[in-house]
Amino acid sequence: MIAISTAEYWEQFGIHPMIGERLTRQYMDSIKKELDEDNFPSVQSMHNFLDSMVETFQNEHKHTLKRIGVDAIINHQYIYKKKEKGK
Repeated sequence: MIAISTAEYWEQFGIHPMIGERLTRQYMDSIKKELDEDNFPSVQSMHNFLDSMVETFQNEHKHTLKRIGVDAIINHQYIYKKKEKGK
């Protein structure tokens, strides 16, 4: 079952909670199957799943911004991390 806080979080990013739940459950089922077969997926499996979610939902937040009346992000400094020296 999806917690209300998770549903609210997804909605902020424009992800329908039922879609988020289905895709997350499919991923969890695939990991459970791996574990049942005595395989131990690395954390990279989770990173790949998260990366695929970024690709799938990369622009969906715009629907939520439009709904609350935000036309554009004006100051992009608030959404990017500073690069560390030497990287």
